[in-house]
Amino acid sequence: MKKIFISYTSASPDSNIALDFYYFFKNNGLTPFLSDKSIELGEIWSQRIMEELEACDYFFILLSANSIMSDMVTEELRRAKDLFNKRAKPIILPVRLKLGYDEVFNYEISGYLNRVQQKHWNGDEDTDKLGNEVLKIINNKRNNLLETDTTPDLQASGLNLLPPDNAPLKTPNGSVALNSPYYIARKGEESFVQQILWTGSLLKIKAPRKFGKSSLLIRVNRFAQNNNHKVISINFKDFSTETKRNLNSLLIQICNRMARDMRLPNKVKEYWADDWIDIKMICRTYIEDEILAKSEQPVVLSLDEVDQIFEYPDVSNEFFSLLRNFHEESKVADEWEKLKIVITHASDTNFAVTNLNQSPFNVGTEICLSEFTLDQVYQLVNRMELDLSMEQVQNLIDKIGAHPYLIRLALYELKIGRYTYDSLLHSSINDDELFEDHLRYLYFKITQSPKLLETFKRVLKSIPIDDEYSYIALKASGLIKGSMSNAVISFNIYKDYFAAKLKV
Repeated sequence: MKKIFISYTSASPDSNIALDFYYFFKNNGLTPFLSDKSIELGEIWSQRIMEELEACDYFFILLSANSIMSDMVTEELRRAKDLFNKRAKPIILPVRLKLGYDEVFNYEISGYLNRVQQKHWNGDEDTDKLGNEVLKIINNKRNNLLETDTTPDLQASGLNLLPPDNAPLKTPNGSVALNSPYYIARKGEESFVQQILWTGSLLKIKAPRKFGKSSLLIRVNRFAQNNNHKVISINFKDFSTETKRNLNSLLIQICNRMARDMRLPNKVKEYWADDWIDIKMICRTYIEDEILAKSEQPVVLSLDEVDQIFEYPDVSNEFFSLLRNFHEESKVADEWEKLKIVITHASDTNFAVTNLNQSPFNVGTEICLSEFTLDQVYQLVNRMELDLSMEQVQNLIDKIGAHPYLIRLALYELKIGRYTYDSLLHSSINDDELFEDHLRYLYFKITQSPKLLETFKRVLKSIPIDDEYSYIALKASGLIKGSMSNAVISFNIYKDYFAAKLKV
């Protein structure tokens, strides 16, 4: 029997809809997997999720206002897309739960669903109808891909660079819109953004996951565009695992994107036909001749989430040495003066490059985004017109920490009235509460690696860390802070949740 993995959030009403589809598929001869229904007591949750993703033939994802801001759903989709790129399965079957087709997902989900046909669920009457459509796809052995690329032209639409200018209160999912009154700028951001106008500028944005790197990046990009710069924006999360672990494939994809975003004829195949030339030299020549020489404007190469290639040191060393070469050329060569580079990353670069003198990480300007201060959280409270005292804000920080995303999420829930201040402050940290998805995602990530899990437990027990790789990975996730010899859990919410979850 064909196996179908149902990806959803446990928030209401998603879980009930997922359960209806579970029974429909089961009653029609499929083997459905629904985590809340299929995982037995005592099983290792994260391990079972991975096993079922590997084994499934179809990946059925419910896209809702809840799930499109879910770390765990996004991670499941990413892994399903990676598997599909490797072996043409699982077939991805997305269903929008009362989400119009004009509803814009975050950049990551939009990229993973490129060319994938999506269906629409408006009520219970659609469950059987959509279920039968899935059966037709299975019985006819069809995939779910559209014939043409349906990804919006990101440079023209501004989807990846320019969130909507009007900024009502929205779910705290992804980047904060450019004109949003709820964006809190941190110290040094204004002068940092302005440096993109400097000749040959190289800017680096470093912060743990969900601390606001992409939100600052789009502000750098917009400022550059407003000052007659052409911006080429590339998110390394868009690349498949095969691309990220192969330097040649990575450089080809980057050059393809540059040609597309610059509206120039794509001559990548012509340049790569000279296979006797070093691929880094081919890439350098292509960018100089086909991008910079043909642009009358300065060009910003905006690279988001570059630490996606840190785990492939052979690739990362060569790629970052190439970026360093681009930066050095901008000081001496007329055409290269046009190029500016912006990089975001969460991880320390210790294991990404073997020689800092051949990488971009010890030159240019770097800004490190930290957690919010008390005043910044209170500033956000006032902008959202919430009636909280400074003492109440401090109590909230004491409970969950000043993590930018978690603070935004908590204040959003207070604003829309789903929680009161008392219910939020006095709720227990468990799998049924507001921060469930974020915490489960982090649990999923650390339990994928025995070494990472062991290292995290050491920090929980206040034992010094003895593994640099694990230290860097945990720090990038935002779970820990401090030096390797004196690392501590970043926020009380993490300490309370994982101490209970891991029985430490």
